[in-house]
Amino acid sequence: MLAAVTNTSDEPVSLIEVTLVGTIGFDDVATLVGIDVAPREQGGQPAYLGDFAVDPPAAEGKGQCLIQETHDLEGYVVEPGERVAFVIHLRLNAPGAYHFRGERIVYRQNGVRFHQTVPFELGGTVDEMARPEAETDQLACVGQVRLLPGWSSS
Repeated sequence: MLAAVTNTSDEPVSLIEVTLVGTIGFDDVATLVGIDVAPREQGGQPAYLGDFAVDPPAAEGKGQCLIQETHDLEGYVVEPGERVAFVIHLRLNAPGAYHFRGERIVYRQNGVRFHQTVPFELGGTVDEMARPEAETDQLACVGQVRLLPGWSSS
């Protein structure tokens, strides 16, 4: 899953970290595994708000696998006018509900450290009987990307 932001300044910013704020149900129901950055200005990239069973996010479309370009977050430079998304990797551990209310983005610009909280609410419920099955368009790309643990390909 992801949310996107744009550098609206005239100077590049260097990302330091992104954390989730206002979390409920984390550590017992859901665990944050990591956050990557994904450029959004490139056409045909499949990352969007949703569940992905593959890493990096990918889906078959237009007769080919569209694989989202992702990068390590720390040190990534967001140029003026560039739009990026944050790919949030969660591990769902147990039945119950989880939720977060935003992302705290820490970055450096012209040698000065800043932070900004972006409201972005997202949550879900893990059912006791759930058996996550990957979407067919994502499974078509396995071999070029990896199927994440816990997802079924049947």
